[in-house]
Amino acid sequence: MDDREFVRVAVLSDEIEAMSLVEFLKEAGIEAVVRRYSIPAYDPEFVGTGIPGIGMILAGMWGELFVPADRKEEAEKLIEKIKKSRAESYSVEEEEEGSDSEDF
Repeated sequence: MDDREFVRVAVLSDEIEAMSLVEFLKEAGIEAVVRRYSIPAYDPEFVGTGIPGIGMILAGMWGELFVPADRKEEAEKLIEKIKKSRAESYSVEEEEEGSDSEDF
């Protein structure tokens, strides 16, 4: 049995983000585990059970990403790096789209 402690390093907005971050960390040699929130037919938060349900999904929280505690800092730095890289690429795309519309 594995007795390592895993800690949360990210809240995930969707399955695509989860899969890409897990693969990114795997390539860096960091094991990652995803805990996905269930999606019941009703929202248990609404009925007072305290269990995350569809309300969390609608709030942009699809699940959580965990890594071994001893790799937490390294994983957080890598995740920040990939998110920053994505944000920069989106801003470049927006600038390019904006310049295209000026040509018309």
